[in-house]
Amino acid sequence: MKKRIAVFANGWTTENLINFMKGLKESLTDFPSDIFLFLSYGSYGQSEFDLRAESMTYRLPDLSSFDAAVIFGCGLNFKQDIDYIYSTVDNAKIPAISVGLDHPGHIHIFTDNTVGMYSLCNHVIEKHGVRDVVFIGGSQDNEDSNTRLNVLRECMTSHGLELKDPDIYYSNWEISQVKEVIEHMLKERDSLPQAIICANDPIATHVSLFLSENSYDVPKDVIVTGFDNLSESQTYYPSISSVDQNYPKLGNIAGDSLIKLLGGVEVSESISIESEFIPGESCGCNDCRDSDLLRRNLAHKRPYAIQREYGISGRLYTFEHAIMRSGEYRELSGNLKPMISTSTGSEGNTFYIMLDPLFADLGKDIVLPEFKYSDEFDVISGKNQGVMSTAKKVSRSLLVPDTDPEGENRIYMIGQLHLDSFACGYLVFADDLKMLEENSLFMFVNRTNRILVILKRNMQLTELNNKLSALMEQDALTKVKNRTAYDKYLRNLERDFIEGENKPFAVIFFDINDLKAINDRHGHEKGDAYIKNSCRLICNTFKHSPVFRIGGDEFVTIAQNDDYDNRHELLTSMREHMEALKTRGDSVPLTERISIASGMAEYDRTLDEDFSSIFKRADELMYENKYNMKNPKA
Repeated sequence: MKKRIAVFANGWTTENLINFMKGLKESLTDFPSDIFLFLSYGSYGQSEFDLRAESMTYRLPDLSSFDAAVIFGCGLNFKQDIDYIYSTVDNAKIPAISVGLDHPGHIHIFTDNTVGMYSLCNHVIEKHGVRDVVFIGGSQDNEDSNTRLNVLRECMTSHGLELKDPDIYYSNWEISQVKEVIEHMLKERDSLPQAIICANDPIATHVSLFLSENSYDVPKDVIVTGFDNLSESQTYYPSISSVDQNYPKLGNIAGDSLIKLLGGVEVSESISIESEFIPGESCGCNDCRDSDLLRRNLAHKRPYAIQREYGISGRLYTFEHAIMRSGEYRELSGNLKPMISTSTGSEGNTFYIMLDPLFADLGKDIVLPEFKYSDEFDVISGKNQGVMSTAKKVSRSLLVPDTDPEGENRIYMIGQLHLDSFACGYLVFADDLKMLEENSLFMFVNRTNRILVILKRNMQLTELNNKLSALMEQDALTKVKNRTAYDKYLRNLERDFIEGENKPFAVIFFDINDLKAINDRHGHEKGDAYIKNSCRLICNTFKHSPVFRIGGDEFVTIAQNDDYDNRHELLTSMREHMEALKTRGDSVPLTERISIASGMAEYDRTLDEDFSSIFKRADELMYENKYNMKNPKA
């Protein structure tokens, strides 16, 4: 049986995460295992509330059903998330590997970033003669960013230089803040620094871009360096001088360590590899990566990439439209199935939409749980390797339907769905890591979260319309359904009858006796009370069937299920009750001295040529009973 491995990561660490996952997958090729990748897209630009909602994905797995866990520290920037993940893993008492973050009791696998960072700093100082440096970090509490800053300080000090506090800026890993940093730096400084050392490649590429927008040339006017050696920074012009952390190798080591741990073999508590400085055009060096070739290859693939982007956009529109057409929860599955089953779009050939069963109550005025998952989820729609799923529900311990404990290894990528504080479900994608590379997983999750807001409004409108319809279809006096509701019910019943899909049913007509006499002698107030008491007797007799008032003194019920099975006994009991009231005479109040004629008929192939004939027979039997009640045999 395959092992189940939970991996916790931030989806914004796209390329590093993909490279790590490729290495992990490669090392586990011959080890029977499924990887469940739990992705949050939390970022510093979000409010505390939104960040908490987004990070609910880390609270989704029941780790007691997993065999091991991997915490991918790169991008896990928020202490509350890190603390929760570690506490949950520790409580589950399963083997765990921590990548880049050191935690007691976990195997710590990491890249020694100080080696590559020292090489970078020494390179710009010794080869390029840099003396004046600005550092742009991520967030002030981020360990990776601070490590790079400390290495820069130490390296400058060893060369008799000083990095002053005013020359240290923080971007919170947000590109918009990078632009603000550059604008502030240009305003505050008399001249450009000789070098701008950045905590990662995205910061570095955007620093270069914003400087060029202000007519500065990199590296002629200022050297810019990054960190991570991402593919986008390699093809950017000028290519960014950077440090490679070798995430594929970290993934290999993580996989090898998991195999040993799950096999009962002891593993070193701390395993490290060295990072490597890769010079590029942004520091004025010849590029050992041949970025021109990389750019030509990128340009060659661009038409395909554009087509792929159009395909993702079109697929998302179709997906969005299918959800928007749903006014009720029960319509979702039917509306989504044609889209998901007819072709393999950018969601891949394994894809599931899972929702909390409480979602069905969104249209109602109820209080939903906050920041909490249910123990079971509805499978709204899904497919496994191109085959439509027949699963209806899945437990939180399993999470993904149709998993094969003996089949080939799979990677399941899971994205969080939420409506404000209601953790309403998740999307499941499988195997194709391009979902991360192209950000199509994020786009699916993000668009689904937005469209669920519209679906909620649709459901609220449907609920309101249903309430209004119920009021329009309710008899004001007796509160049972009225003639309008009866006609509507008959249309649906006839359709089922014609299509042969109806369950057995019986039609029972009722006509209240002596109503006119009571109205004439005692007034309509007494007559109304008599009608209500008569209706109550009908409803109490046929408790599990719809009752309609179709005229002043006329009622109909359609006996179904248990009422149908016991129809003769129930009708006999009702008649015996009325007979008992009659024998008590004036001791029973006038309005409770109920007398109702009735006639019952059910479908009979030998008697009924069409749907209406059932009702005709019931009506005729009712009038026959009415005649017999008024003209009892001597």
